[in-house]
Amino acid sequence: MAVIFHAKRCNVYAKVEVTPGTPIADATLFAAANVLVNAHDITMETKPELVERHPEGPSLQSIPDVPGQVPATVKFAHRLFGSGTAGTAPAFGLLWKACWMSETVVASTSVTYISSPDSVVSLTIGFEVLSEDGTAALRYVMSGVRGNLTIKGDKVQAPLFVSYDFSGAFSLTGGATTTPVGTLTYPAETANAVRFGVFAGTPTGIFAEECDSMEINRGAKAAMATSIINANGLLYAMIDGDDPTLKVGFRTQAKATRDALNQFAVGSRFANSLQLGSTAGSIFTVSTNASAQFKGLGSKKFGAAYGYDATISCHRTETSSASDAITLAFT
Repeated sequence: MAVIFHAKRCNVYAKVEVTPGTPIADATLFAAANVLVNAHDITMETKPELVERHPEGPSLQSIPDVPGQVPATVKFAHRLFGSGTAGTAPAFGLLWKACWMSETVVASTSVTYISSPDSVVSLTIGFEVLSEDGTAALRYVMSGVRGNLTIKGDKVQAPLFVSYDFSGAFSLTGGATTTPVGTLTYPAETANAVRFGVFAGTPTGIFAEECDSMEINRGAKAAMATSIINANGLLYAMIDGDDPTLKVGFRTQAKATRDALNQFAVGSRFANSLQLGSTAGSIFTVSTNASAQFKGLGSKKFGAAYGYDATISCHRTETSSASDAITLAFT
């Protein structure tokens, strides 16, 4: 009987490349320690650039294509959780650094992530699907991987989730089908989960309103660098834009308290901060500087109450070159 691979028995392996764009060998990549999160909704796609030919002649049909560059994408998500120890990075910190973010660790105190176009962290990512009986592994590899992350909370008191959209070069030789890795140990995400609505501090800015949803988009745009040496024609993902945004659904108040439509119309700038969680090491803080502005504002119903769905652009300080539009931290 042919081996059937199970669509839900998937894992993502990730390891930092010594030289960006040079893939980690299978034997090193597919190891239990490189499964950083208990991921879900895992998909990997390759999109080879096929050069088509439709020559003139008696037949109007095309002749076979010649493949060119072979880019790949991998997408997955996981629950947002802290390490449970202040000053210790979460298990997925490596993934955030591959989204052009710097990681600053203050022992026993905090771990802070901010945008950093200077980041040179790139990953080799392995995509694995197990057979239905767990005896075989179907594997594929992509190198030079960097990308974007989105953090979303769509219901008060529900846990936040992080989703990734990574770009890289498809490995034409990596990921041979083999036997699965032995026992996997995932991070303890349930006890350290971050929920939307458990406050450890006083919310400010837009978060001072009665919010029912939130989405933070890192806003990193990837573009692949080419390589005339590599068989897939590509090297690694480079950052091609940095436009973080914040989406919030909130209930309206009197104009004297917050005139959101007027703020939108005149381009008012404002700061926002929100601290979620109460367990040391898993208290998550989102903050923008004072240059955030409404980018979009639409009406929304909160049951029978009236409110808005807002999209907020998070800008850097006008007079500085620092990438300080938005800060994410665990304390």
